[in-house]
Amino acid sequence: MYPIAFYIGSFAVHWYGIFIGIGFLASFCLLLKLRKYAGLTTDQIYNISMIALFAGVIGARTFYVVQFWDQFEGRGILAILNVHEGGLVFYGGFILAFIAECLYAKWPTVRQRLGLKEKKPADGSEPRKDISILALLDILGPAMALAHAFGRISCFMQGCCFGRPAPNGFPLAVRFPAGSAAAYRYPSILTGGSEPVFPVQLFESAGNILMCIVLLLLLRKRKYAGTIGGIYLILYGVMRFLIEFMRGDHTDFFLGLTPSQLIAAVIAIPGGIIVYLTAREKKSEEGPADA
Repeated sequence: MYPIAFYIGSFAVHWYGIFIGIGFLASFCLLLKLRKYAGLTTDQIYNISMIALFAGVIGARTFYVVQFWDQFEGRGILAILNVHEGGLVFYGGFILAFIAECLYAKWPTVRQRLGLKEKKPADGSEPRKDISILALLDILGPAMALAHAFGRISCFMQGCCFGRPAPNGFPLAVRFPAGSAAAYRYPSILTGGSEPVFPVQLFESAGNILMCIVLLLLLRKRKYAGTIGGIYLILYGVMRFLIEFMRGDHTDFFLGLTPSQLIAAVIAIPGGIIVYLTAREKKSEEGPADA
């Protein structure tokens, strides 16, 4: 755990912000490579990336502040705005970014239904048409997995989202130093830091990288829009549900499950529906098998 990378004068630059920035740049470059699968222009990828960045950070921070309000009560607005010091919840960012991306994808139709006048492009080209949300999800899936992989590394460096104590002799267990949240929750009398805990942040980072690779391989063979996005939702939902059993920072449970496990289950359901519908469409087009 090394939260501070370096100082610029008296201003501390945290690894948390650095890895979040690297994750955004990596996902942006990947989206540029994948834009052909959704029929998007470079400008549209730029807009989509900016929307995902700002909506994602706002949603993730809002979710964190609401969930851990006791950390901010009485500290003022600046404490809430210090995102570079850590404190983002993936699901909050995912939900708000998804809503914002859907609005952007269908903005021409939204404008029309709201009775807003459509501005003609200055270069004389045709006005933008709706973007397929399913095709957009297909390229956002691997990009989000890549960005999330770097995000979890930032969590490890910051010391948040830590795991529960690992069994004795577990070779991948880590100790967080004194003063960390893990040391406060699981103190070690011998070292003053934490007990050996699961490095769940790194486990999830590795899982996201593997997921990104799998999705990219499947995307090359995709026949129906939405398949890759649906698979991403299923894979991430299952992975997050399982990893949560090793998390040690949660204090609230419902029916023996963490809030993140409940959300993971909810996210996986629409993914399964999308994959099922696309598979059924493929089967109907192929027709009945010969007798």
